[in-house]
Amino acid sequence: MELYEIDGKILEKVGDYFLALRMKSEDTPVEDIYKTSIAILDKENKAYDAISKMILNYNADAAALRAEEIRLAERRRDIEKKSNELLNLLDAKFGKKTKFDVATLSYRRTESLEVSDASTTTGWLITNDHTDCVKYNDPEVKKTETKALLKSMKNEANDPDEVEIPGCRIVERNSYSLK
Repeated sequence: MELYEIDGKILEKVGDYFLALRMKSEDTPVEDIYKTSIAILDKENKAYDAISKMILNYNADAAALRAEEIRLAERRRDIEKKSNELLNLLDAKFGKKTKFDVATLSYRRTESLEVSDASTTTGWLITNDHTDCVKYNDPEVKKTETKALLKSMKNEANDPDEVEIPGCRIVERNSYSLK
């Protein structure tokens, strides 16, 4: 979806930038490619306006693709539902292995465990030394609460740089957007 028309010369220079990024060697830092590309683009008066138009075009394309993905997912679900309904129809009619011209309706015996009260079941398994049948979830860090704790510890400390929680730290980043 093209919202904005962009000067071809500028598009070519920006394309060179992306090509250089893809083909860069490990010796060439991304910053050098960026600085070189900016120097080239600085020669064009409308380069940054064009870049902002490109960003808006890419965002519009991404939004259109997202909408298409949702539409296709709904279509897939509808088709799968129709397929299952037809399979249920064959099952209701035949109920046993049946050969057709292009396919065979077959049945396979499967077993699964249905747990209605997990705490009672796990309690019994642990009490009767069947701990191999119990799955424990790995603990997870609650990031919001841990960040608040670390901030409060730093605020109360005499030397905030010395305060730490092993394995984590607060990282400050800049975020930006173009609308």
